[in-house]
Amino acid sequence: MDSEDRSTQKDTSSSAVTSSLSDLIARLEKATGPDLELDEQIQAAISGATLEKQADGRNAYHRDGFWISIGKVLPYTSSIDAAMTLVPEGWNRRASETDKHWWWAELREGYETSYNRVEIGQSPSLPVSICIAALKARSLPAI
Repeated sequence: MDSEDRSTQKDTSSSAVTSSLSDLIARLEKATGPDLELDEQIQAAISGATLEKQADGRNAYHRDGFWISIGKVLPYTSSIDAAMTLVPEGWNRRASETDKHWWWAELREGYETSYNRVEIGQSPSLPVSICIAALKARSLPAI
């Protein structure tokens, strides 16, 4: 493998994935509503891929040195149902409320009164709030 090949390889380590989720969460926290580009980036992140623009302007997904197809992109930032698919197993949406123009979504790991961890997302959009909280929960180490 020559140096050019090595320079184009992607870092798929868990720290790179966590960093990617952190960057994506930061972008979601600035979003004011539905955003197809963010939907595509969420789909890439949960697939362990990176989203890259090709020379012709189309988006493509790259993982482990290969271009891949990751299927239909769900409308995570515009659909509560799609956003809820991001919630990790064992986590539950316990509350969603609005304060004038802001929604907050609270996810709790565990059931009933025995919660291990809590993550909150805030946004002018409920689906985006759920996305934020779900991606924060996904970025946590397993306990």
